[in-house]
Amino acid sequence: MALGYACICIGDYNRLKSLRLAGASEQKLEMIYRHNLGVLRSNISYNIKHGIKLFRVSSDIFPLITHSEIAFEWKNRFREPFDEIKALVSDSGMRLSMHPGQYTVLNSGNQEVVDKAVVEIDHHSEFLSCITPDAYAPVVLHVNSARGDKKTAVSRFKKGFERLSDASKKRLCLENDEKGFSARDIYDLACEIDVPCIFDNLHNAMNPSYELSDKEIIEVFSKTYVGKRQKIHYSQQAEDKRPGAHSVTISHREFLRYYGDVSGEDLDIMLEVKDKDLSCIKCINCLDAKNSSRYREWARYKYLVMEKDIEAYHRIGKLFNTGSFDFDKFYTIVDAVIKKGSDRGLETNAVMHVWGYFKKTASDEEKRRYAKYIEKINDISIETIKTFLLSLAVKYDIGYLKESIYFFGEIYKK
Repeated sequence: MALGYACICIGDYNRLKSLRLAGASEQKLEMIYRHNLGVLRSNISYNIKHGIKLFRVSSDIFPLITHSEIAFEWKNRFREPFDEIKALVSDSGMRLSMHPGQYTVLNSGNQEVVDKAVVEIDHHSEFLSCITPDAYAPVVLHVNSARGDKKTAVSRFKKGFERLSDASKKRLCLENDEKGFSARDIYDLACEIDVPCIFDNLHNAMNPSYELSDKEIIEVFSKTYVGKRQKIHYSQQAEDKRPGAHSVTISHREFLRYYGDVSGEDLDIMLEVKDKDLSCIKCINCLDAKNSSRYREWARYKYLVMEKDIEAYHRIGKLFNTGSFDFDKFYTIVDAVIKKGSDRGLETNAVMHVWGYFKKTASDEEKRRYAKYIEKINDISIETIKTFLLSLAVKYDIGYLKESIYFFGEIYKK
């Protein structure tokens, strides 16, 4: 069994760069693409460090690459970074996937849309071949268009499928969705075209078809995975959001109950959640009672907790001091803290603590800049100061801070 997450690695300060068509010179494309491959390599290294074995690679690594006005030869140009990434993936046993966006509709009634979908899917398949040795690393797709009737939509999909490259056909997986094609619908189609299908629990809750439990549907879907590892998508409904919206973080207790119901050695679980790798690491830690990473995990959350709830900060400290630490208690406190609003006094206190790592090594200019921030602390965004402090953590290579969730806590703000 492996747990994973999708696309954006919150805890890795490296971020992908995008590009508009108007600025897409060959030089600019190469610079952006090379940078983004470096981010992907960093994300995979981060995953390896934290025991994450499943990762959906972002479709934004090569922005605009399938646009009709872009002619950019990329496979041979980036052979070295591709080989480095593939070696990391191979050595770690990490399983990669990709998921083209919502406008990739293989059964659209508009032929131009279908043409673009074929190009897009084939590109995703070809890109995966460059970064993983796994010939079956999946390209996940919704059936999407059901205009007219499902029978016609399925017929169009099968015609679109036949246009894909052989490699793409081997990689394609179908996923049930929340409106059109239910779990039963995609299973029937997957059996016809001989591809695996991925069960999504939240989509199924909104668009049910089988009178079966999730575990029973997963067992039905397992029949489409001959010689391959089965994969499902798991998410939780966000509080006070539209039905189907993913939660900001995963409730570990709810996840553990679900995992106990459906788990199996050959089942991979992709978490779809706003805080991405942070929830993934949470669930991995809660599944492993003997995990020795508790001090490292507390170090990552330390200043985020400090800036929101000093009492909770001390309660977590007591878990270590009294020998009563376990991840359930730890994450229960943390999950309550991240829901709290801001307190400028506590935020200022946390800023001063983090600055302590740099006050002796910072340049005179950096010290002056910090002093100005403190002088105007009540009038500027705390995120502006955090961006400055993170730049110092990177510059002075303070590993303890570079992965601190303190710098990425904006994701928890409403």
